[in-house]
Amino acid sequence: MLVFGFGPSPRLDVADAAWGTTIANVLAAYAFAAIMLSGAYSVRFPLVGRQ
Repeated sequence: MLVFGFGPSPRLDVADAAWGTTIANVLAAYAFAAIMLSGAYSVRFPLVGRQ
């Protein structure tokens, strides 16, 4: 909706939408890495033993 303009918001082009998508994905990756590296959620993949 924001690419074509909605209400008082200005029209964004396809390149602006691509930049927004890139920035959102980078921020999500940083947040995911921070959560995983903090140790709050420990995910374990046992490679030996009963699967």
